[in-house]
Amino acid sequence: MNSNIKNIAEQYGYTDNGVGFGAFRAQPLHYGHILTINNMLSACQISIIGLGSCQESGTLKNPFTPDVRKKMITNVFGNKVKFVQLVDIGAKFPKEWVDYCIGKIRSIGLPEPNMCFSGSIADEGWYTDHFFPANFPGTEKPTQIDSSGRKRIIFSSERHETGIPSATELRSLIIQRNDEWKRWVHESNHQLIEDQFPDHLRVPKSTTNLKGK
Repeated sequence: MNSNIKNIAEQYGYTDNGVGFGAFRAQPLHYGHILTINNMLSACQISIIGLGSCQESGTLKNPFTPDVRKKMITNVFGNKVKFVQLVDIGAKFPKEWVDYCIGKIRSIGLPEPNMCFSGSIADEGWYTDHFFPANFPGTEKPTQIDSSGRKRIIFSSERHETGIPSATELRSLIIQRNDEWKRWVHESNHQLIEDQFPDHLRVPKSTTNLKGK
C-alpha cells in the first residue's frame, strides 16, 4: 500500500512537499497504527502525529500517559515523526475539531498539513471538510482546496481488512494478563507496556494463576 499511496500523492502534486497528519490515541500503539504511520512516511517529508486525549491517563479507556505513548512511537520510528498533544474538546462538528488540530500544529511552529491519514473510514468523516478523500475521489469542496489551488487529501484504511484487533480489544487482553496482545504490538514496546499499564486496572495475578490451574 505504501507505494500506491506515494503514487497517488504525486498525482495530486505532492512530490517533495508533503506534510502529513494523523491523530491517534495509541492506547496502546499497535500494528494498525504502524501501518498508517508507515503510509504517511512513504508520501510525506514531514509527518505529524497528534496524540489524542492527552488530558486523561490511568483509566480503562486511556491507561497510558502522553509521554509513554510518545515513547511507544519513537521506539518504532525514532525521530522520523513530530508530535502535537491534543485534548478532547467536545467538538460537535468536524470543522471545530480540524480547526483545533491545525491551530495546535501551528502553535508549535509546524507547517499546516496538506495530507491526512486516518485509521478508518469512520474517523475520516471528521476531516473530509478540509481534506479530499483520495481513496474515493469525487467532486471537491472549496474548503478542501488550499491557497495555491491544490487539493488537500486524506487517505483512510480499514482495520477489518487487516485482521488487526482494536486497541480496545488489546487493552482487554492486557487487563486479563493474556499475552495474546503481544501478537499485535511491536516487540520494542512489550516491556514498556508491561511496566506502564496501571496495575490497579489489571486483574490480580492470583486470579490469573487460579485460571491456569
